[in-house]
Amino acid sequence: MTELEVGHPNMNVALILGAGGSSGGAWTRGVFAGLKERASFVPTMSHSITGTSIGAFIAGRIGAREPLPQNVAAALTSIASAPDAPSRTERIAASVRLVAGKTIGWIQPPGRADARTWIRHIEDDTYAQVVSLACRPPARRAVRLDATDRPDLEIAASGAIPLGAKPVEIDGRAHLDGAIWSVSNADLVSPTQADLLIVSAPLVSSGPGGSLVSRSGRHQLRVELAPWAEANKPVIVACPTGTQYGERGNLEQHERDGRQFILDL
Repeated sequence: MTELEVGHPNMNVALILGAGGSSGGAWTRGVFAGLKERASFVPTMSHSITGTSIGAFIAGRIGAREPLPQNVAAALTSIASAPDAPSRTERIAASVRLVAGKTIGWIQPPGRADARTWIRHIEDDTYAQVVSLACRPPARRAVRLDATDRPDLEIAASGAIPLGAKPVEIDGRAHLDGAIWSVSNADLVSPTQADLLIVSAPLVSSGPGGSLVSRSGRHQLRVELAPWAEANKPVIVACPTGTQYGERGNLEQHERDGRQFILDL
């Protein structure tokens, strides 16, 4: 990755909160703490917020936007770098992963739980968008919570994991977990829309180890960040190492690992 110049005034920061269940929630809480320690950054300083699955539940609890101080912008830029372009192998793997996700969208395997019961709080002035998968035919749905009358349905749909929760009906169509399409959905923000991108990616593992899910998520995220590589614009990706991913069942430790995240995608 390439080092970039320091942050500039009025810099727009986009925040991506990926999927990962309860362990992913612990990881992202740790990442928030780590960003505050390293750069005095808090999520409300983001120009835009995109959440998928557990990331959607977290995004809905983030309140009104506040200004991004120049010193925070500079601190963020100092730990960010332009990502490398994905390889041909990674592009192929990402394509296979997307086909598998679309197949699940056609099958639409139901569970018993009602994902709406998992929602604890939604901020009235949240400006986040959340991602779900509209089924049959499968298509990604991204909706800003302040632009819908039923933010609870949008968040629940984003977290309605196949086999674990019932599909959520929106506008007469069944919806499931947005992670079926992508565990991060980072391509929903282009480098023309923001100056710096922060991605908390609990289901993406770096280095050796991890799982088929985390490795395929890594390939997909690398491809989603390709426009940022081409534009040579700064990105911060906080994802667990293969070892940390394998030990994610220890939520307290996983949160500590997230707090000390290593920038290595």
